[in-house]
Amino acid sequence: MASLRPVILIADGMPNTIPEMDRVLGALGYETSLARNVTSALSIADELEPAAAVLGLHLPGGGPLTALRQMRASAHGASTAIIVLAHPGPGKEALLADGVDLCLDPPVREDDILAALEELLESETNSPTA
Repeated sequence: MASLRPVILIADGMPNTIPEMDRVLGALGYETSLARNVTSALSIADELEPAAAVLGLHLPGGGPLTALRQMRASAHGASTAIIVLAHPGPGKEALLADGVDLCLDPPVREDDILAALEELLESETNSPTA
């Protein structure tokens, strides 16, 4: 049976982040795809064209900024809603300058990430180009 909810890519190198987000989003009916490094995240993004991606601060292989830049440069990546878990500072400023849709300061509560995803996906659905 096909998923009624969009595919969400979850990518991070922290051992607890991915399973916890997968559990929460899966319980809400989202189909998730999981990556533990930038290379895997980009491969999954190209193959599945997720509606959204949540990138962790500790993403091996170049970090969330590398993943963001390469995803945005791809054909589908320009329309993917991208959330990065990032602390305030120059790294966060670079992410915002390079087109991340939203940065959330860790630690992130489940309610915060869910509200952010719902808002971004709803605005994407209601945009004139959707």
